[in-house]
Amino acid sequence: MLVKYFAFFVYYSGLEYFLRKILPRRYPAIFMLHSVQPDNILTATAKFSIDPWCFERKLRFLTKYNVISMTELVYALENHRQIKDVIVLTFDDGYEDNYTIAYPILKKYSLPAIIYLTANYIGTEKWLPLNRFYYAILNTPLLRINESLLNKYLFTPPSVDISTQEKRMAFIREMRPRLKILNIATLQKFIEELSASLGITTIPDTTFAMLKWHQIRSMTDSIEFGSHTMNHSILATCDATTQHDEIFNSKQCIEDNLKLTVNHFAYPNGHKSDYTPETIRLLKQAGYQSAVSTEHGIAFDTENLFELRRMSLDLPNYRLSFELLGVTAWIRKLLKK
Repeated sequence: MLVKYFAFFVYYSGLEYFLRKILPRRYPAIFMLHSVQPDNILTATAKFSIDPWCFERKLRFLTKYNVISMTELVYALENHRQIKDVIVLTFDDGYEDNYTIAYPILKKYSLPAIIYLTANYIGTEKWLPLNRFYYAILNTPLLRINESLLNKYLFTPPSVDISTQEKRMAFIREMRPRLKILNIATLQKFIEELSASLGITTIPDTTFAMLKWHQIRSMTDSIEFGSHTMNHSILATCDATTQHDEIFNSKQCIEDNLKLTVNHFAYPNGHKSDYTPETIRLLKQAGYQSAVSTEHGIAFDTENLFELRRMSLDLPNYRLSFELLGVTAWIRKLLKK
């Protein structure tokens, strides 16, 4: 709380301007986004979408910094180049609104970015499993969940009563962490069976539609593309063969479709517990040059390029400004010594 108030004071007192001038070195910031589209009940439930108006406002704020590509950042870090006021914009999953909404706004401000693609979903009508789950729970006409289905896949299932909007949201909140730890094959099968039991066999909605390959190709003038696995698998939950295929096949699939080399990777879910040392070994073997996590923070130049931290762009400007000064990064680094 003290840091929050101090950040507020630094930004609104004008002290931030002078600190930016006198601090000799600041670490690069990698910002994480997913979807950019107007708010609705589904995007609010998923909690990873930013409104287009807010997105553009954030980009205007970032124009006073040096926004570069992931490839430029990795080159600078590998060669221990002095980095000051550097920012990289990243998008996970590969939603179609990255092309229809985010890309025109990025072009307006001449800003680069990288989109990490979930390769097996690109160019299809499929939704990622958790998004299908949110949609099914929010739109089913039924008032209860099939308890035997939950017992089949989960220990100590939550309340099956979804008779009100509040109870549906509570069910989703309780289920979300449980579903994330299932291996991808089990998760996909569970979502299919659950959707069918709820009477949701189709999704007449484009909220979380995925990118098409022709859309991706048209963005390569200013957007880089990386891998986010084939199926959005939490790699720590995969057996050795599946983890290998998710890493290698996604790279090959994207390269075959774009005729470009894929050098960068983003871990699905992205916490420290969601990948292993073997994951990093496989990424290096496959030829990737970097990987980003969802662990919060500035990217240190001495940090492992396969465990780069990121921050959410959806923070108040005074918090973003304070983080970008590098003060919190300096404190974190000092505490590690």
